[in-house]
Amino acid sequence: MKTNKYIALGLCTLALSFSSCEDYLEVNENPNQALDAPAENVITAAMVSAMVAHSGEDARLAGMWTQQFTGVDRQYAAFDVYNVTAADFDWGKYYYGIIEQSKIVIEKSTATGNTLDQGMAKVMQAHSYGMLASVYGDIPFSEANQFPAIENPKFDGQVSVYNGVQSLLDDAIANLANSTGLIASADLFYGGDPVLWEKLAYTLKARFYMHTKEYPLALAAAVNGITDAADNWMTSHGDAETSSYNANYNMYYSFLQADREGYMIAQGAFLPSILDPASATSRGNTKTDETARFNDIFMDDPTNTGTLILNHLGMWTAISQFPLATAKETHLIMAEVNARNNADQAAVDHLNHVRAILSASYSTGTYDDYVLTDFTPTTGLADEGKGSVNANILYEVVQEKYASLVGQMEAFNDLRRTDNLIGLTAKGTQGLPQRYIYPQLELNSNTNAPAAVSIFTKTAVNN
Repeated sequence: MKTNKYIALGLCTLALSFSSCEDYLEVNENPNQALDAPAENVITAAMVSAMVAHSGEDARLAGMWTQQFTGVDRQYAAFDVYNVTAADFDWGKYYYGIIEQSKIVIEKSTATGNTLDQGMAKVMQAHSYGMLASVYGDIPFSEANQFPAIENPKFDGQVSVYNGVQSLLDDAIANLANSTGLIASADLFYGGDPVLWEKLAYTLKARFYMHTKEYPLALAAAVNGITDAADNWMTSHGDAETSSYNANYNMYYSFLQADREGYMIAQGAFLPSILDPASATSRGNTKTDETARFNDIFMDDPTNTGTLILNHLGMWTAISQFPLATAKETHLIMAEVNARNNADQAAVDHLNHVRAILSASYSTGTYDDYVLTDFTPTTGLADEGKGSVNANILYEVVQEKYASLVGQMEAFNDLRRTDNLIGLTAKGTQGLPQRYIYPQLELNSNTNAPAAVSIFTKTAVNN
């Protein structure tokens, strides 16, 4: 596979992490190969790695397994029908590219008293640990990245990891609330703004409390999270499209147009079937016209009329920012928890906030506010056939979140947590996938690695 600029930078972070572990190298014999770097440089490397890891292969796999997309060629045709092996998975991009680099930043910034950099690094660590736990279950956490002192880190239980992630986010919030030190100009996400990083930390707390089904705690955290779309946590890419491949591409664009064109499309997927106004299963109604959103995400292949692909002229351009955590997610968390608490009006209020964000994004779409009577069984325009106003609201919220998280790993977490509330049909007799499986490299090299597991074995929080 070709390498773009972000991947190249990500590999640089790996090289840096390995050099930080090799304490036997006492003399730098190559003046062109740095053995150390300032915290600001390292945190930038960690941020680039976060963009690569969280919007790359793992996100695409989640998109196929939640039937937002369809794998149709080579290994992606196999992935689409759940045919994967341990060799298809890799978590080094998280442990070395993000977590290790953030650890270096924390150590350096602790020494200098820069609590801003500490807070940002802890948020990125927590994000990666939480997302790893969400898809793999038990993972190295308390003993992770302590080589050579610990060569074979133990695998902590999934719930224990989530508890550790929440503590890490609490520490980050404390650092950010009392941040000192220079504003980090190297911050690719928020320009060193501690208030925005703190909001992000709360949204991540809410997300991970949802994973563990601690719904009251999720609601309490979400209130302090990202609630304005202007504060979304987004990847950043180039200012203009370029004919040069080694450019600062959106990772989806790079895969779809430069790396593996034709491997992953959207033909026959579930998401376009509910967004396409022409579909018999469209979620549209007199208050909802999804034409603009559908066309932003999907398009007909201009070289093969009738084949639906991802729109590289819309959402998936070379310069498109990619969402990692957003106001839509935060409000939909609050909507779901309120619906689960039978607080129907509060749930609809948060759902309407998301619809307002959609209306602002798609000026030619229609997302009028819902009222409670719209969910009345039989007569309501948003009746989902679930038998009650509350059940219809919950379904609408979960389905909206599925659509709003297009292309993100988090859609796979919601699918499993809600026990497939949106109603996907599995592509096989064993049901829908329940996890990613441990990377072969880890199974080969870590004597504490658990026995290989099936993708159909549920993780602890979803049992």
